[in-house]
Amino acid sequence: MRNQEKPIIIFSVNESSLSDSTNRDRHEAYALSFKSIGLQFKSLLGCYKGDCEESFLVIDTPENRAFVTEIARRHNQQSILFADENRIAELLYLNINSRQPVGKLIPAAKAHALEQDNWTFDPETEIFYTTV
Repeated sequence: MRNQEKPIIIFSVNESSLSDSTNRDRHEAYALSFKSIGLQFKSLLGCYKGDCEESFLVIDTPENRAFVTEIARRHNQQSILFADENRIAELLYLNINSRQPVGKLIPAAKAHALEQDNWTFDPETEIFYTTV
């Protein structure tokens, strides 16, 4: 029997109107805040529609979903990525509260991932992910 993956949420606190330095500081401040409240997370690097930024991965629970959605709205995020236990992914567009399926989140070779408009990189495992 194959182990089931846990559902996940990937989101960012970056804002395009801020400098890279300010966004980096904000990401680090949230990471410290998450640690202080005991929220388990991973820092990732992601690219969405060609814009690259640091992001977070947390386990998708009802509590985390509400918490992350509030943070993302506060920082004017366009969308949040949710992936279920089978890594079937969808984007929640916050401004219109609409979901859009985006495919299956899978590991990808670096060269292939970097050719895509959308990818995620986990620096701990050095694995790139994209959707198909």
